[in-house]
Amino acid sequence: EMVLVPIVKYLEHKGGKLSSDETKKLMLWFLLASFWGRYTGPTETRIDEDIKTIIRTNSLDELFNNLKNQVGRLRISNEDFVGSGTDKKLLLYVVSREEGAVDWFKGHKITTTDIQEHHIFPRSLLKKREFDRALINDIANIAFLTEKANKSILNKEPIQYLKEIDEEKLQKQFIPLDPELWKIENYEKFLRNRREIIVKKINKYFDSLGLYRLNEYNQSI
Repeated sequence: EMVLVPIVKYLEHKGGKLSSDETKKLMLWFLLASFWGRYTGPTETRIDEDIKTIIRTNSLDELFNNLKNQVGRLRISNEDFVGSGTDKKLLLYVVSREEGAVDWFKGHKITTTDIQEHHIFPRSLLKKREFDRALINDIANIAFLTEKANKSILNKEPIQYLKEIDEEKLQKQFIPLDPELWKIENYEKFLRNRREIIVKKINKYFDSLGLYRLNEYNQSI
């Protein structure tokens, strides 16, 4: 992954010794650069720009400025977090882990090796309602469960199985608790509601990694 190149360069520049704040900033850079596609397009030009920035400034801050100049901002909006790309799945997985998410039935943390992507509203039911493929596979319809739990749900509508799950477990995977949103006729409302919850958590996590401090360096991030 090309986004690792500046990280490796910075580690080399620092002799492999990083402060806690630098470690957080590198994580923030990895997530933001991956999400915003820093190295799509003229890859070599942007890598060269970022490496020169590291050498010139001996700092990570201007890397974020380079990215902001490319995409216009760094924070993610609800409109940005639509679709099913790997960049979105990575962020959802990271913030779910940060939230302490567990499997709804067995209680295993989602760091275990048998975790699978779970469609909260089963694809088979959504296809019958003639939702298009992009909407069916939208990131806001994805949670993380063990393989066994995932298979046990099969094609049950959320209104049937979510009520059996502890609310705290649902909240740790950003599930809206209003049962009306668990009905298949309210699928799109569910997506909008859950997406809003997820995006707030993502930006809060970004702030915990130091994004809010970068406002002092570069306003309107």
